[in-house]
Amino acid sequence: MTSHSWPRKVYTGADSVLARADILVLAHGAKGEQAMQANCDSFLALIDRYRLLTRHRQLPVEVWAVGSEIECHPALGNAELQSYARSKRAFARAAARLMHDGNLLYRHIVPSACRSRTGPGLMSGRMAAAVALWLIRRGFRYVPVTYTGIAFLNFVPFFLRGTDLSCRSGSWHQFGFRCRRAD
Repeated sequence: MTSHSWPRKVYTGADSVLARADILVLAHGAKGEQAMQANCDSFLALIDRYRLLTRHRQLPVEVWAVGSEIECHPALGNAELQSYARSKRAFARAAARLMHDGNLLYRHIVPSACRSRTGPGLMSGRMAAAVALWLIRRGFRYVPVTYTGIAFLNFVPFFLRGTDLSCRSGSWHQFGFRCRRAD
């Protein structure tokens, strides 16, 4: 299913797939105008739908979501990077709380920049996936896939975000997560 095959705000189009999935992997995203919608709102909406559709399972379902090293380093005056940083940090606040949820096994994957359509990087997507899976197989729930070390430095601030229940801004989602104020 491509990102254009169903409207951005209508996530029920994925219900049949979500209902059957054992693990929800969220690895989509965007920079620019649609950053908050793509990197936070859609992640939380899909997690909400997944939880709703799998709530009767005997074992907790798993969600793996791709964060970013931008969660903990400055955007350095670049406007596009600033909106991207705001969106990734907003999701990180909610994601950190998911780590403490007994009804869900959440894994936060924090890669360094990879070569992709969103930009250049030293690591290929294949290499990043191999490192992430190696760490996940060993039980990591915070998964730093980095050559810079920034993801390691983000470990403590990430978990501290999980204790901030105010989540400073935003429109509520079904399970109490929010990213930004509704207009």
